[in-house]
Amino acid sequence: MANGADGSIRIDTELDNSGFEQGSDKLINALNSLKESVDSIGETLSDGLNSVIKSLQALSSQANTTNQQVTQSGQEAVATNEQIAQSANDAAEATQAMGNAPK
Repeated sequence: MANGADGSIRIDTELDNSGFEQGSDKLINALNSLKESVDSIGETLSDGLNSVIKSLQALSSQANTTNQQVTQSGQEAVATNEQIAQSANDAAEATQAMGNAPK
């Protein structure tokens, strides 16, 4: 081989990564945007759930207060009924005593 060629074939295997790098940059940006959206949704849900929890706690407190008031009213009603029953019994006894009194 007179011109310096040795008869071998050389193949340039260098890759052009510029398209891959641009595509991967777009993918990374899209994933970061998705992450920010998910974080925002998570914060919104957390705030909403915290608000619901506070409302339920207030409702529970009000229900407990109402329950205590109803229980107290029931106890007062029982005491009043007992007084009425005693008064009715006393009146019946007095009426019976008057009916048995000599004339």
